[in-house]
Amino acid sequence: MSDYVILGGGCAAVSAAEAIRSRDSQGSITMIYEENGLPYNRPMLTKALLSGLEESKIQIHPQAWYDDNKIEVVSGAEITALDVKAKKVTLKDGREFAYGKCIYALGAKCFVPPIKGADNPLVMSIRTLDDVRKIEAAIAGKQKVVCIGGGVLGLEGAWELAKGGKEVTILEAMDRLMPRQLDEKASALVRGIAQDKGIRLFTGMKITDISKEDEGVSVNTETVDYPCDMVIVSAGVRARVDLAKAAGLAVGRGVTVNEKMETSEPDVYACGDCAEYNGTDYALWSQAKEEGTVAGSNASGGQAQYSGAPAALMFFGLETQLYAAGDNGSDPKKQYKTLEVYDEAGKIYRKCYFLEDHLCGILQIGTLAKVKELGKALEAKASFHDAAVLLNE
Repeated sequence: MSDYVILGGGCAAVSAAEAIRSRDSQGSITMIYEENGLPYNRPMLTKALLSGLEESKIQIHPQAWYDDNKIEVVSGAEITALDVKAKKVTLKDGREFAYGKCIYALGAKCFVPPIKGADNPLVMSIRTLDDVRKIEAAIAGKQKVVCIGGGVLGLEGAWELAKGGKEVTILEAMDRLMPRQLDEKASALVRGIAQDKGIRLFTGMKITDISKEDEGVSVNTETVDYPCDMVIVSAGVRARVDLAKAAGLAVGRGVTVNEKMETSEPDVYACGDCAEYNGTDYALWSQAKEEGTVAGSNASGGQAQYSGAPAALMFFGLETQLYAAGDNGSDPKKQYKTLEVYDEAGKIYRKCYFLEDHLCGILQIGTLAKVKELGKALEAKASFHDAAVLLNE
């Protein structure tokens, strides 16, 4: 029996293990997950596409760290059942692991829209290191790639492919890029930057099907067809909750947790991309890391609480930088006050949104100046005056 069994091998799972070991130096810890190898920095997958990514370069910790901290790693394992009454986990090969406390951190899987023809082997997505290797092998000697989805991961992947000399087209279903994170001006700026780098980018695209064409495929829309050698889908993720549902845990879009990362069942915690707190599952690295720390701390007897800090995303690519956090002024029922700094020649855009004179959102393109300070100001709901001072320093 393990004192702690952690299901998953991502950022949240590792953060949970770190937090447990910082409080409990003796309790046994077992990490179980499907991928082979050691847990790694998943956001690097799209940032280093076509670069011959080496597993050792992106590992969160080397093997020695797990050895030193007496953490048993069970990789390449398919989990078939979680029994919260008997407090045990069963694997496909028949092995069972009893636990004192369980941390459910199984992450998410890529969402592939129900498009006819999306099951073609040349239609791929990026979630694991194996996915990257498959894409690198399949695109070798080929030229045209269509990326479905213009979010952060889609843009990162498209940029890496473009740097590798590929002809890249992005098809985005929404009328503009990242409307939940960016305002109209910021979306237009990012689109212009991508196009300046040679990436074809089309918004408001309604894909009808993906058809086989010679040795490649064609992504067909209501108006235009886009023949290519490969399709990469980046249409978001969905929390992996099947195991939790079967175990009887309360589940919404993710496994429902409170501020302590406790689930509906005693001694079972959840964190990361598979967890839903206050009706929200951001599926962001920063949230996963904090949630994992809270889950691990509380599983080992702590009283930590998740801060629920405003969701923030960062993008590095297209030879620019992007930071977006909080409310981007998209609610027509609210009266926002804004403060904007725009350098058209340098393609630098900085904007703060305020509600009732308190900072509620930040957008920055082309610079990450004062990001940490502005992030803290956002959490503190800084006044218009204080945020203006920061923005103009």
